[in-house]
Amino acid sequence: SSAAVRDAVVDREVHFGIVVNPVPHPDLVLVELFPDAVDFFVAANEPPIDDVTQARERIATGPLVYAGRVTQMQELVAKLAGEDYLPARQLLCSDLEMVKSLALAGVGVALLPRRVAAYGQEGKLRRLHPELPFVRDVISLVYRADMHKTRAAMTLKDALVKHGKAMGP
Repeated sequence: SSAAVRDAVVDREVHFGIVVNPVPHPDLVLVELFPDAVDFFVAANEPPIDDVTQARERIATGPLVYAGRVTQMQELVAKLAGEDYLPARQLLCSDLEMVKSLALAGVGVALLPRRVAAYGQEGKLRRLHPELPFVRDVISLVYRADMHKTRAAMTLKDALVKHGKAMGP
């Protein structure tokens, strides 16, 4: 998890970490790399839904497939419950790739980060509806402020930042 990666950097177990929505820490430097968002996805072969009310009804029919450990997904599930369209059938997974596989198989509506949904499956999953709620994420590089500034460390840091920023929105 991002919290575990952040803690590993703080505890000097690793030199660098890639973290989603890092919590600031006085010993860490945070460098924003690129944005992402957790959103609702369905298999691309499902009929398109033009109306947001119909999209909510599609969610409510379920099942909703998601990784229950992910805070952003918990936030969206709470929003669904608050707006009274949380499906009775929910399938919690521990792994985002499993969520993606189930969505690709047409099992139900999946909550996934947009980059996870697109990776290796371009065009096979699509957002259920653009007016549905989603949670914005920022992916950041984290490292200790007191890290030794060796040429190797700076070369690696610069390469990670360059590659991350090149990924764009």
